[in-house]
Amino acid sequence: MKHCLIFIFVLYSIAVDAQEENEALGQQIENETAANDLTEVEADEERQEMKWYTKHKVNINSVSTEFLVNNFDVPLSAATQLSQYRKLLGDLIDVYELQAVPGWNNELIASILPYIKVSGDENILPLLKSYYKKGNSYLQLRTGRVIETSKGFLTNENGQTPYVGSPLKIMLRYRFQAGKKMQWGYTTEKDAGEKIIRNAKPFFNDYHSFYFSMEQIGKLESFIAGDFEINMGQGLIHWQSAAYKKSSSSVNLLRQGYFAVPHKGLNEQLFHRGVAMSVKVKKIFVGLFAAYNLWDGNLVTGSNGELQVSSVQLSGLHRTTSEMEDKDALRVLTFGTSIKYQFKTLQVGLNMLNYHFSIPIEKKAEPANLFSIRGNHWLNYSFDYRYTFRNFFFFGEVAHNPGGQPAILSGAMAVLHPKVDISVVLRKLPPSFKSINGNAFTEQAEPGNESGLYTGLAVKFSSKFLLNVYSDVFSYPMVKSRTGAPVKGNGHLLQLVYKPDKKNSILLRFTEESKQAEVNDALQTIQPLIFQRKRQLRIHQQLVLLPGLTLNNRLDWVWLNAENQPLNEGYQAYSDLFWKPRFTTLSFGFRVAKFDTDSYDSRIYSFEKDVRNLQSVNLSSGRGWRQYFLLHYKYKSCYHFSMKYMRSYYTDNQSIGSGYDEIYRSSRSEYRLQFFIFF
Repeated sequence: MKHCLIFIFVLYSIAVDAQEENEALGQQIENETAANDLTEVEADEERQEMKWYTKHKVNINSVSTEFLVNNFDVPLSAATQLSQYRKLLGDLIDVYELQAVPGWNNELIASILPYIKVSGDENILPLLKSYYKKGNSYLQLRTGRVIETSKGFLTNENGQTPYVGSPLKIMLRYRFQAGKKMQWGYTTEKDAGEKIIRNAKPFFNDYHSFYFSMEQIGKLESFIAGDFEINMGQGLIHWQSAAYKKSSSSVNLLRQGYFAVPHKGLNEQLFHRGVAMSVKVKKIFVGLFAAYNLWDGNLVTGSNGELQVSSVQLSGLHRTTSEMEDKDALRVLTFGTSIKYQFKTLQVGLNMLNYHFSIPIEKKAEPANLFSIRGNHWLNYSFDYRYTFRNFFFFGEVAHNPGGQPAILSGAMAVLHPKVDISVVLRKLPPSFKSINGNAFTEQAEPGNESGLYTGLAVKFSSKFLLNVYSDVFSYPMVKSRTGAPVKGNGHLLQLVYKPDKKNSILLRFTEESKQAEVNDALQTIQPLIFQRKRQLRIHQQLVLLPGLTLNNRLDWVWLNAENQPLNEGYQAYSDLFWKPRFTTLSFGFRVAKFDTDSYDSRIYSFEKDVRNLQSVNLSSGRGWRQYFLLHYKYKSCYHFSMKYMRSYYTDNQSIGSGYDEIYRSSRSEYRLQFFIFF
């Protein structure tokens, strides 16, 4: 029956996928979900910023390379060529002079034309007043809950519930935006199971976040007070903003972004709270920040009788008594700087981070923690570079921490032909290298204890066919927490996108990963390592049935083979229908999915549309069905309402989840409501 269902689905899927950029984003979010156990990702609100720039255009003669890359998706090579053109020939006298800049084709110019102008120097003070008067504000409220009652909300034998608060999730946010030139905002949130009122303090006492930000004002690149994220080099020692790892975008490998950006999401740990600023004077860029944060941590008494932190908790959840005891246990003072020098097409940089902890960190004594971060102090520093030579772009970073060996990441991207791009990344990160907020282009979630070579290729045969391929060979030289020996592995991707026109396309993707893993054999003291090979086939299609009416279909099929183990397989098939009627302010969407997997190891992740500013991923494991319904309504462009209802039904078990999140039913339902007021 299962194979018949899949065969019918394949026959039915004969037309389309959303744009490859959205597909790459969806896969990246699925990858981050698998690596970090996330189900929701807060999305930055770019549409309002772009809308602001259509009315208040930026001066193309004064914006930086980073601004063009990060705000208008200008390729780095083209943005660098424009900077060199202005240095050699002076400022542009008309926007159409961009046609004379190498790397700027008509398609790229057309994409940026609505947001730019050519003008001379402008006085800063009148500009600031103009930004304040012409900026936009909005108020956002989001709430929702799981309808079924989980174990954490059931009364135990002591007449109490493990979770101290209600199952309702609530988020309130206010933002002012004048593009990215001037911004400020405030966010407060309560997770399911947390109290709304604690210690006699009302309203969302669990999490508060505020920022004030200015960017590209004279020589001031950025200034942020409040909560912010810091990005340095290629992410070996520090990178807190979103960044690609391995995905269907096989040549998009470079870490590029601002030194400091406002923290706008709901992550309660991975940000800095303090002051950050950066300036650029001619060829020199200097960024500085100082921050004071409170981290959640597990407090224990060491052998010397003093308090120690055995682990830092990153979930941001404070639902139970033990989770509340861990809240704000560790005070952290952080200083950092990044200095860059630009010489023609060569940029070099020095980065430094210094952490001071109020209580020493001391993890459990075991082989996997031999080089773990410990003590009251931690220091990272690095050297990074970027260099452009004709159609070749080179980048890399060398990082270090006291007592460890240097970590090296080096890569290159090249345009071999107008339709052929290639990329290579070599990484050698010793086990002794550690960083607290590192996020580099690596196989693992955190950089360290890894060597590897990645090669990617993108070929655009025509406007209708795009091929992406990558191959990655890697190893972990030292034992990890779940493996008692060094590990070797490799991963590969082959993806073909066919777009017969601008609205329709079909995607075919095959991935394979082989990696050593332990055998859970209770009869053996030392668990042997065996090779596991995971293969996944995806067929994704989108068909525009009528103007405003779009149909999506997807099939995912997973096979997991291990030595001397039975085949572990699974599949998921779904259909989406999204309807945005013309001349109305309503839009609808729904999905019906069927999944069947042999175990959790053959689970399948799928990206889902959600309410505005939120991106979510569903994990399918076991056997059952999933549906969701999505509604958007806009009234007079000032009031937006969104609703999403989700339900998963399992046919192979009578309970869902584990621990306090376990539900003693075969179904799990959830709703989400969101309101926007723009003014």
